[in-house]
Amino acid sequence: MYRKRSRRQGKSLNISETEVLVLCVDRDNDLGEKTGIKGPVMGREDNLEAARALLVSDPGESDANCMFGAVKEYDELRKRGISASVATLTGDRKVGTVSDEKISDQLDMIIGEYNPKKVVFVSDGAEDELLMPVVQSKVPIMSVRRVIVRQSVKLESDYYVITTFMKELLSDAKTRIVLLGIPAIVLITFAVYGSIAWRFAIGLTGIYLIVKGFQLEGMFESFAKDVRAAIIGGRLSLFLFILAAIFTSVGLYFGYETYLLTPSADYIISSIRFIDAGLVYFLISAVSFITAKLLLEKGTDKKPFRYLTFYALSFSVYIMSQNAIAYVSATTTTVKLILSMVASFMILFVAIVTERMALSKNSREISERAM
Repeated sequence: MYRKRSRRQGKSLNISETEVLVLCVDRDNDLGEKTGIKGPVMGREDNLEAARALLVSDPGESDANCMFGAVKEYDELRKRGISASVATLTGDRKVGTVSDEKISDQLDMIIGEYNPKKVVFVSDGAEDELLMPVVQSKVPIMSVRRVIVRQSVKLESDYYVITTFMKELLSDAKTRIVLLGIPAIVLITFAVYGSIAWRFAIGLTGIYLIVKGFQLEGMFESFAKDVRAAIIGGRLSLFLFILAAIFTSVGLYFGYETYLLTPSADYIISSIRFIDAGLVYFLISAVSFITAKLLLEKGTDKKPFRYLTFYALSFSVYIMSQNAIAYVSATTTTVKLILSMVASFMILFVAIVTERMALSKNSREISERAM
């Protein structure tokens, strides 16, 4: 507590004489950091000396103006015959819980010294005014005075709003990925591949919008959990996940290479060629991924029978896609296309029926054991 003088300005005040406390708050403790003066600073003369010392240390410091404003408010109250006292509370460089706790403790000390009935809160900006609820919980606030250098009032308020907004954004993990993670990937891609990074950025943004628009976050979270489980205990599953990623990348590579080597003004034809070049790799990737999931769930309460349907679906989509592309390219007949559709449907139908029968048999066995 900074109190160089023991005498008070004017006549001596006792506890019953102090009606109004003029309170100045330095939440980030600029006073202590730049002058070494510790709070609370009590009394008119001590506040003036502390403010002068702060200005000598940093002529542009707004907290000094706030302290001078508090002294001025104190003088005006005394001229009106109101018994008043003035004090400055200091927080900590770590603005938040640490600084606010120190200010609360100093406020209790001031209240014990002066026992004020009301408080005039003198502030130099929006940040210090966040302490008003703390003060209000202990002593009623009669008035609020904001003391800021006129040229900097809008700048300081805007700066505080922007910094608070950015802190709130970056505190959220998902928002941090969008603001920092995706731009970082784009910059690295641009550094490695040059102008193609813009296409990558647009594609990545499109994928993100699809995930958010169709609420696919749960699917990606489930995939992340599966990969984590594979890393911890399933070596074969991890290998299959990596294999699936490799074949997907190879399929995309050959598809893009085909797109570049056989350009077409018709975007539908270009898209068909892209899919056709990577189709078999996508099938292998899907089979590897499904097998990895099946191995992870082996021995758990989840039933693996449904993966039979996933295998059938993958092969059905492959057969139908291959024949549809061949039909569009005029390398197969309508009859073969229809036969491929029927064959795909039959494969999927048999898989679904087999899954239902296996599930039904498993349910009966569980019921019999329970009886």
